[in-house]
Amino acid sequence: ALLKSGCAPRRILDAIQIASAQVILETGDTNNYSMSQHGYEYCNTLGWFYDTFEHPHRLKLLFVAASFIQHAAEHQQDTPNNLGRRTITSPPGAAGWSSRQLLERLEAALLALKADEAVALTATYLGAGHDRAPLIQTLASAAVEVGNDPHNQELGLSLLEDYAKTRAHDRDRLLLAQAKHTAGHRKYGDHLECYRRFSEVMAI
Repeated sequence: ALLKSGCAPRRILDAIQIASAQVILETGDTNNYSMSQHGYEYCNTLGWFYDTFEHPHRLKLLFVAASFIQHAAEHQQDTPNNLGRRTITSPPGAAGWSSRQLLERLEAALLALKADEAVALTATYLGAGHDRAPLIQTLASAAVEVGNDPHNQELGLSLLEDYAKTRAHDRDRLLLAQAKHTAGHRKYGDHLECYRRFSEVMAI
């Protein structure tokens, strides 16, 4: 119906990416990220494909994306220990914190793997109207510091990449999902060991 009404396929994909980000936000248990991760990875890759190639069959892939995210949402809904749609509330006292204080607490929450707190702090920062560049830098840094599985870590960067490209009206949801995924997805072993090794060698 959207295509028949004249909506651009790339803009429809923007909306599907927002829906995929919502699936990440509704993920609960650390072990339940597989569907939300892989669904978003497909949407990100499809965005690159649309922006790079004029392939005659690329419209078909848009239907695959919509179906993928629909199934991912249904899977998460029917899997125990997921959150569903919830209201995001600011931490107590956060309304009086400066942008720097919010970012410091956000970084600490991300590295401590406190996913819901990281989402709440990101939402508070956005709601206060602070400069978004430092927020994006904080989210990007955390995405590459935590974990030792690049296949998972790259999802945080993919969400930020799409945030810069999307024209969707609710694009802030991509930043909220980035905070959720970075702190929430399954880590293996000491999630900061790799970062510590590199930072020591490179004197970061």
